[in-house]
Formats: sequence, structure tokens, C-alpha cells
Amino acid sequence: MIRAAIALAAAIATAGTPTPPPRPDPIRIDRCHVSYLGNPHGFSLGETVGPVRINFTNVGNAPVSAVTFTIALGSKRASVRDTGTFSPHVSIEHLYDAFRGTEVGPSHEPQPLCAVRSVEFADGSVLQISR
Repeated sequence: MIRAAIALAAAIATAGTPTPPPRPDPIRIDRCHVSYLGNPHGFSLGETVGPVRINFTNVGNAPVSAVTFTIALGSKRASVRDTGTFSPHVSIEHLYDAFRGTEVGPSHEPQPLCAVRSVEFADGSVLQISR
């Protein structure tokens, strides 16, 4: 009887313990865009992809030293790692050559989908982001 009362008291005590909310990603992608450079052949075979432009902001409170992005453009995938000092609440705009020179079909100018895969903080800790 005493064991049952202790078990019940423990269950009641832990039932009210809130689960902490998930930690938000420290890097927010503000824009992911690719420009097309036209057709290098001079006739309508399609368009050539230029650099991928990613605008992102460190929305966390700790400085970040590296961010790894996954970029999808149509059926193609690429991963790019950007290093530097990305201070909290500062917007960054960088260009990446992930698909530069790739040709896509006529009148088909898809825009990339970008996601953050990992964040390395200035203190050396790493956050892996899975989706």
C-alpha cells in the first residue's frame, strides 16, 4: 500500500512537469535565390545557372563560426559550408557556386530550396539540424 502511494505521488509530481519547447534554429534563411545568365550558345537550348544567393541571419544569442546549407535546385542537390564570424542579429548575404554553369531547359528557371543542416558556434559546439 505504501509503495502504491509513493508511485502515485511520483506520477502526479512528474505529470505536471512541462516539456521544454524545441530550441529554435539559430540561423534563419531570409532569401534563397539563383539568377540565370542566359544561354551561352546563342540559341534556345535553355538557361545557364548563375550563383546561388543566400541571405541569412543569426537569430540566436551566440556567435556562429560556420553554417552548412543544403541546396536543392530541381533534381540536383548540393551542400555548401560557409565559415566566418556570424554575430547575433546580423544579416549576411553570400553567393555560392553550387550550380554555376548548370543548364536548365527552355523557359524553366526553378528557384532553389535552401535549408540549414548544421551550425558551428564560436565556442566549438555544433548543432546538427535534421528535417
